[in-house]
Amino acid sequence: MAKLFKMTKRRVPEKKGVFDQYVQNTTVYLLLLVNTVLNWFRLGLTQAEMDKWEDYKDEWIALYPQYTNLDTRTTAITKRLNLLQKSITNFMMPLLDRFAASTAINVDDRVVFRIPKRDKQPTPRAKITTIPFFDLKQIGGGQFKTRVRTKEDASRASMHPDADAYEIRYIISDTSPDSVNDMDKFSIKKKALDILDVDVKNSGKTMFYCIRWVNLSNPENSGPYSIIQKTTIL
Repeated sequence: MAKLFKMTKRRVPEKKGVFDQYVQNTTVYLLLLVNTVLNWFRLGLTQAEMDKWEDYKDEWIALYPQYTNLDTRTTAITKRLNLLQKSITNFMMPLLDRFAASTAINVDDRVVFRIPKRDKQPTPRAKITTIPFFDLKQIGGGQFKTRVRTKEDASRASMHPDADAYEIRYIISDTSPDSVNDMDKFSIKKKALDILDVDVKNSGKTMFYCIRWVNLSNPENSGPYSIIQKTTIL
């Protein structure tokens, strides 16, 4: 029997070595006779589709060794193989979508073709208790480049796994507000790297601001606000 693959989000693998195994093993699996019924027929393929699947497999196994052998690999061979891999992938994907939607699909099918069962129950997200690590960088003209990250991502911008966005709450004023409730403006950002525009007409003025992670579908699970900070708008 064909080697079984672990289920993954991507059905047709990209790495050529894994792709080679996938093409060969799925073909063998489709041609298996189980309880007097061929797997390809049970899964709803037509004879023409199964023939095409086999033709692609034969074309691939004839060309792939020329690529893996460094003595025969050339730019032309590599280009042909890349185009063939793309064609096979484009051929397989809609058929795999049909398998995924079929009532005939079973556990072995899902593993072989890397079709995970969709979780129909969304995982509840916990209440956020942390504050974003936040950079506000002046770029002039009343604009700032915003950058957030979690504690775990020390070197790159990132979003909290339980947040849909982050909120920047701010006020342009000569005096510091007593609390976030006194801030009259806010901006919701869904990208870890973004731009905050507070209007060029406010250049030279002082802006007080704070930030928090936001759960848009369940606001009660949004995180706490950071301390109030200030900056001069350029």
